[in-house]
Amino acid sequence: MERDITIGVFSALITSIGTTLDNADALYGSLQNLRWHYRMVKHYYKFMGLREISAFEGTPNLNCPRIEFDNVWFSYPGTDVPILKGIRFTVDPGKHVAIVGENGAGKSTIIKLLCRLYKPDSGRILVNGYDIQTLDPQVLHKVFAVVFQDYCKYSFTLRENVAFGDISKIKDDSALKKALKMGLVDDVKDLDIRLGKLEEDGVDLSGGQWQRIAIARACLPESEFVILDEPTASLDPIAESKMYVSFFKVLKNRGSIIISHRLAIARMADKIIVLSNGIVSESGSHTELMNANGLYAEMYRAQSSWYVSDKKGDHTA
Repeated sequence: MERDITIGVFSALITSIGTTLDNADALYGSLQNLRWHYRMVKHYYKFMGLREISAFEGTPNLNCPRIEFDNVWFSYPGTDVPILKGIRFTVDPGKHVAIVGENGAGKSTIIKLLCRLYKPDSGRILVNGYDIQTLDPQVLHKVFAVVFQDYCKYSFTLRENVAFGDISKIKDDSALKKALKMGLVDDVKDLDIRLGKLEEDGVDLSGGQWQRIAIARACLPESEFVILDEPTASLDPIAESKMYVSFFKVLKNRGSIIISHRLAIARMADKIIVLSNGIVSESGSHTELMNANGLYAEMYRAQSSWYVSDKKGDHTA
């Protein structure tokens, strides 16, 4: 029995194998695209299936807003581990409040709930007695403005980057420069300078500079509170100290809620809320908490040891 094949048959087989592999690759790609589009459509239908937010009927009185967390419990979707366990505290109008605690204590979660990015499992978050779940988001924007850790960098002009905080003031140079000054961005000569790398004449900034612009963006609206979630992570200690001194001075008639791991900043606050294992373990002024000699005092002394040295040059607490 002859087992030889001609050159033509051999070439045809090799070509067929290559074509089969190409078709298999194309089929795999098509299946991946179908899977991706299915997931997109799935999210779309899930979004369209969400219930409409019922806005508060009438005009709520949110002048001099007082924020209250009333027995708030919360676990992130997909997990049964509670992050917040019956949180209770208040933030009075015009006061500066610092929320501190160890990593994972629930500090940033509090801000996300306040911004209605998530809904509490139980309990209520109130503004002047109104549950924020019943308030129009546009109304809440007048109560507070927020700078998150993962702030946005827009490759537009400096004017537009700041004006996104309140687009109605995009042509108000005085308001924009005032906001930039509050964010410790001084000597601004050209508000229309392009930022980022998309344009040839664009000016790229350092992380600290972008962060200052994000803070200025939050200071632009006439909101009653400015909320800063780790706002100075990209700043050096000297710039951070200057920014907070300027920040508290300019916002003397407005309130603020600040989350920071650097407890030296908490000394400037009117009230310090200490979180531990999902609960409020301590609350009070810096002096009161230091005298209580609890968790806050322990954390503060631990951080102070990095800045205070003894005569021998060794770090001391």
